Amino acid sequence: MPKKRKNCGFLKLPKPLNPIIGSALIIALILFGLTIPVSAKQLSFHRVGAKLSYVWQTGGNQPQQATFDLQQYPRNLSFFTAFRTHDALAFIARGMQELAKKQDPKKAIIDITAYATRLSWKIRTRSQSERQDLNQQLNSIYRKRYAEYLADHRMRLLKMPSGESGIIPDHPKLAQESAPYLEDFATYFFPKTTQPNSNAKLKKQLNALLAFIQSIPYNRLQTKGQYRGAGFMTPIQVLRNNMGDCDSKATLLAAILLKAQPKLKTAFVYIPGHAFLAIQLGANGDEQTIHIKQQPWLVLDPTGPAIMPVGKVSQGTLRYIKSHYFKTLPVNQKTVQ
Repeated sequence: MPKKRKNCGFLKLPKPLNPIIGSALIIALILFGLTIPVSAKQLSFHRVGAKLSYVWQTGGNQPQQATFDLQQYPRNLSFFTAFRTHDALAFIARGMQELAKKQDPKKAIIDITAYATRLSWKIRTRSQSERQDLNQQLNSIYRKRYAEYLADHRMRLLKMPSGESGIIPDHPKLAQESAPYLEDFATYFFPKTTQPNSNAKLKKQLNALLAFIQSIPYNRLQTKGQYRGAGFMTPIQVLRNNMGDCDSKATLLAAILLKAQPKLKTAFVYIPGHAFLAIQLGANGDEQTIHIKQQPWLVLDPTGPAIMPVGKVSQGTLRYIKSHYFKTLPVNQKTVQ
């Protein structure tokens, strides 16, 4: 596995809860990148209500300007709450307490204790088979409630090739939920036409969208509690607050692509401390791809401010790709590793 490089910032990845003992440990995974002199630069940003006005410039090209209308979106897309171990354990414990209350105290007593970072239980009964059965039920409730908590809070477990796992925002789900409200962005970068789109034209449109997102100011989002995200912003937040980190910008890109190009197969790609996208589209000789299910997928990295057109990534990212050390999650299809 390539050596990690410190450069861009941190992506905090809480460890998943253990079936018996929950953990509040945080793994600080390091972001990295390559400084490139040509960058996308935002010259101005103004927000008046739902209208967002931008002026941005790509390298030495002429500045571009556009005003977009955000569609009326639900409130839950305007914030993201970070994973809280104590809240998750309390939610799980409530479900287990329901089973405990149903027991005849003359036959079995279940004591459940929730601590700040762990959850434990003790079963008191004279029957060994009853103890085993109750323990199986408690473990089943634990797993079910844990999955419900993650789903309700738009989170999911991610397991890397090394076996290391953690809790991350459910980026595909957040992209899918945000897509319907990004009509203006979709039609601006991918104008509707009756003519079939060639790969060359589609890549040109993708590069324009990439440059726009790369020009949005990069922010590591490390301050806990700020914007209620502590490390992630929804696509709506990125646009309204005019800032974002790698996975926040990748989710914005995925959401716009879902709205503009719903048939274009898209996936999130994860390496230690970094997230970007890949699409199933034919590559030219100098465009970087990753292989998903033995098929080449083009990479898209909207992080910025360095200009990374379709098929281009930093040298740090490239080392992980070449060593096949990455994990993918589908956005709009199931056949992803």
